[in-house]
Amino acid sequence: MQPISATLRAGAALKTPATRSLWILNSWRDLVLYVGTPLLLVPVFAVAQSRWSGQDIYAREHRNYADVLYKAGRQAEAAVQYREAVQRNPNSALSHNKLGSALLAESKVDAAFAEFDAAVRLKPANGEYRYDRGYALFRLGRTDEAAADYETAARLAPKSERVQNSYAGLLQHEGKIDAAIAARRQALRDWPESFNARLRLSDLLMQKGELDTANKLLLEAIKIDGKSAQARDLVGKIYEQEGQASQAVVEFSEALRLDPGSAEVKQDLHVAEYEASEVSGSTDNRF
Repeated sequence: MQPISATLRAGAALKTPATRSLWILNSWRDLVLYVGTPLLLVPVFAVAQSRWSGQDIYAREHRNYADVLYKAGRQAEAAVQYREAVQRNPNSALSHNKLGSALLAESKVDAAFAEFDAAVRLKPANGEYRYDRGYALFRLGRTDEAAADYETAARLAPKSERVQNSYAGLLQHEGKIDAAIAARRQALRDWPESFNARLRLSDLLMQKGELDTANKLLLEAIKIDGKSAQARDLVGKIYEQEGQASQAVVEFSEALRLDPGSAEVKQDLHVAEYEASEVSGSTDNRF
């Protein structure tokens, strides 16, 4: 396509030259580009309008503001904004799911379930949404339905740590200890730096009597998070099971320092101190 300048020369009627640019088409290719380009842009704009309507833009603004409120611990206010986002775009599974999370944080479990259920209906292949609905069902006491959602979520979201850990927790809750251990081991392979994977697997291994492996995992967990009272408490329980009451007292004391309000740790320390005193007393009585 080439520009051609056509100049009107000065004549009797025109004293000032006037210049204009014309375009000619050199080939059929130029014609196709000239005519076809606008025609191609029309469906692009149509798709963009369908995907990012004005309502959806407003919905995202409310949702983004709600995210800030939720992170700040202002769940009630966040729920108001998430609900506005749902009203702006009822077909947004993400808005329904986030509204459900805000309602659940306020212990409005029935209302939360309704929103999680709406999210799953809109996007049934999303494992995270299935997990959230399953948790709401569990809170409502509908354990069989919760188990079904957890199993489906684990299949749909194999790389989600929280989904996989919760599925393993479900297996443990159902008494399927070997299956739970296998799931926890897989979680540790998938997330080798995970503190929670080590903590939860060690707890299961203790139930199976595999104390050495459990202790190794707990020591690794403490290196990752040295402020975990739960990890220290479990180490203390291992020493207690091995008959090392004085060492158990050391671990329980450290756990209590990290979490002074834990009733469980206080009880564990009390028992270990009694056992340690019994061992000390029996040793003194030998003479």
